[in-house]
Amino acid sequence: MLVDKIRDYLKNELSLELSEAKTKITNVRAEFAEFLSVRIRRSRHETLSMRGNVLKRNVKNLRMLAPLDKITKRLQANGFLEKGRPCPKFV
Repeated sequence: MLVDKIRDYLKNELSLELSEAKTKITNVRAEFAEFLSVRIRRSRHETLSMRGNVLKRNVKNLRMLAPLDKITKRLQANGFLEKGRPCPKFV
């Protein structure tokens, strides 16, 4: 199984251990993977860019997004947002 191969590699080569509770294999084409509170997903479209006089096609890159729903809930819980509006605190 893929998880077993990854676990063996991390343990033998890098002396790291996978947490059973936190480890989840995802298909980045279908859903987000979350790592260190960053949502990672493969982009659904290709982009074009100019490099000098050459038009270059960029393949579907990974996108890293902030989990805004988690950030908003945390700000509200700590009193920095009230009714969706910023509520600054002064020391």
